Amino acid sequence: MKRFSILLFAFFLGLLLWAERSIIFYLGNEEKESVKISDVDTVRFKDGKILVEGKNKKSYDISDVDSAKFDLGSKDTVFITYNNNSVVVDNPFGADAIETNTKDAHVSLVSHVGKKGVVYYLSGSSSDGVFELTPDKSFTLVFDNLSLSGQQSPIVLNKGQNDESFAATVHLIGKSELADGTDNKLKSAIYSKSKLKISQDSLASEGELTIRGNKQHAINSAKRVEIYSGNVIIDQAEGDGINADGLEFYGGKLSIKDTKGDGIDCSEWIFIQDGELSFNVSSDDKKGLKCDSIIEIKGGNINVEVTGKGSKALKAKKKVQFIGGDLSVSLDAKEPFVGTDNDYGYNAAIACDGDIWIGDSGKLQVKGSGIAAKGINCDANILINGGTYSVDLTGSYYDEKVNKDTVSCMGIKCDGNVTISGGKQTIKIGVDAKLAKGIKADGDLTITDGELTIDVKGGYFITKDGGSGGQSQGGQSQGGWNPGGWNQGGWNWNMGGSSKPDYEYATSKAIKVEGDVTITGGDNKLSASSGKGLICDGNIVLGRENGSDNDLVL
Repeated sequence: MKRFSILLFAFFLGLLLWAERSIIFYLGNEEKESVKISDVDTVRFKDGKILVEGKNKKSYDISDVDSAKFDLGSKDTVFITYNNNSVVVDNPFGADAIETNTKDAHVSLVSHVGKKGVVYYLSGSSSDGVFELTPDKSFTLVFDNLSLSGQQSPIVLNKGQNDESFAATVHLIGKSELADGTDNKLKSAIYSKSKLKISQDSLASEGELTIRGNKQHAINSAKRVEIYSGNVIIDQAEGDGINADGLEFYGGKLSIKDTKGDGIDCSEWIFIQDGELSFNVSSDDKKGLKCDSIIEIKGGNINVEVTGKGSKALKAKKKVQFIGGDLSVSLDAKEPFVGTDNDYGYNAAIACDGDIWIGDSGKLQVKGSGIAAKGINCDANILINGGTYSVDLTGSYYDEKVNKDTVSCMGIKCDGNVTISGGKQTIKIGVDAKLAKGIKADGDLTITDGELTIDVKGGYFITKDGGSGGQSQGGQSQGGWNPGGWNQGGWNWNMGGSSKPDYEYATSKAIKVEGDVTITGGDNKLSASSGKGLICDGNIVLGRENGSDNDLVL
């Protein structure tokens, strides 16, 4: 009964949307009572009773109520029912208000109703089904155990006849499936010029939508996609899972896998507040979340598995803000991605052309055996002032033979400045990653607070071995390339007399900074096996007023 009370409370969140429905209370012994929602002001739970207040007051003992459901009204609802190669349209508005054209299992509607909230209720199944709508106001779609597939886009939502875009609210009931075919002339299984707002129907015990994009994308929207509840599954796409102006995720579940493009590709904004998201990035040089502008994560639980060469879990052009929720990433590509002009790409959990901010309650966990993988890769500046960042990379280094360079794993790689003023950061890199770096900054590094622990076990390279009689040696005993450039001459013996072999080493570093390093606070522990704890090309300032010898451990 407690579960029923919670569900019933959720049902009434959608009362305005379903204004022409009735609530039917089933009271046992086949007894039932119906209440028009338009007559209801408030539904309250008090002292074990359901109180319906409004035009006609009702009171029910919760223990007497077996169940409750909405009765679909016909006044504002257009029913579209698919049955194999045919479709039936029940249009209460009439032909003048909603133009209806059907052919086999294809239906095309043009609305002239002139009011918001018209409901289009889709159910049934067809292997050649299409629903196309040209709206004139914002509207609602209901997918009730709907199954549509075929060569064309099964769902097509056009702009209005005045070229205006109207929002579509999509309610999910039961399990629905949508798939297009390889001959689809549009971009996706769901093709929309409207904003899409997806949620599980308030009365449904289950709301699931599975989409397959066999031509290109699974969902393509000229506006934003908003997800509030329900379970959206994209288990195959020849392009992106979702391609839209933006994504706003407030709850529910979203699972995307087996895409040849990106999991989500947005031009304007990606915002995640709550819910569960999972991505499997198996294609090369792709991203789980990709945005041409800003990615902001304030909550939720996100899991990303990256196996594609050079692929990233998150990639933004302008900014990444991770200030809440849990983000768990595994990086496991065994080879780099080789692009044009010998441009190599490697796995990363978070990558950004602009600034990256990690703070508040954000929890980022990165692990994996990806070759030369990076936990965070930033072209601008990084600020960490809270949260938790944990990275454990066990992959190896890679010799870019064409570029005559050696690349290895890094916890943080930043082309600008790194500032740490709070939070807890733990960076571990395994023994196979020769020349690894816990933190590498081309600008300055400033640490004023927080907990920082770096343990790099990658070891060193022998870049010049006088006993080799040939080219430079890499690794502790293996042949390889000289980091930063190829030693063309190698080591030459002096045949005229005795000579002492000459050895030169390149090592791993816990921290490598080209600018200045300032550490005035925090709990900092740095370790680099057979390497260097801290190396800086600029000035180093360590310590603080009233500090102690334990403030920095190397």
